[in-house]
Amino acid sequence: MVDDVITRGATMLAAVSRLCGAFGDIPVCAFAFVRTTSFEPVTANPVPEICKITFDGVTLRREP
Repeated sequence: MVDDVITRGATMLAAVSRLCGAFGDIPVCAFAFVRTTSFEPVTANPVPEICKITFDGVTLRREP
């Protein structure tokens, strides 16, 4: 899955969950061109970084 900007990761997590539900036997990977935080403008060129998004049923976490 490809997304342009990831903030908290909720939209990406929802999309990946739907894909996994429809195609459970196929691994799903996701990519976003820019990672940012809420209410902060993107001011520099993007730097590649790997992050992990998890959801425990209550809290959505993005690390780092």
